[in-house]
Amino acid sequence: AAKSAREDRKAALKVPDASSSTAAAASGARPPAAEHAAGSKEAILHIEMPNGRVLQHNLKANDSMFEVQGKVYQEIEDKSTDFEIFIKGPRGGGAPSIDRKFNVEDVCKTVEGFGIEAGKNYDAKVTQYRR
Repeated sequence: AAKSAREDRKAALKVPDASSSTAAAASGARPPAAEHAAGSKEAILHIEMPNGRVLQHNLKANDSMFEVQGKVYQEIEDKSTDFEIFIKGPRGGGAPSIDRKFNVEDVCKTVEGFGIEAGKNYDAKVTQYRR
């Protein structure tokens, strides 16, 4: 019986507390972002959506930038309004760095071809312009 109660407590600890995440969202606080250690085979793209929500998208060097555009489109609330993606990084500096707008011709590039390196974190900001 003691083992079962202990397992129940462990399981309960794995469930996120809805009231604290709601309070954090209401206050505008963001949860700590995952960071990759140097040497990882993936980069993390932290995507800030127009509504303020931040998504994390793991990218391998040979992934297509079309996947980034698709992820944004999938998650964006107003699909009838055009959007732009600005990508910047890596976090904490370092070379080579990027700070540019994602363009139509970038959909054919790999993540590495766009300038995003494995093992690093990058920020993307999605903007929409209301007409």
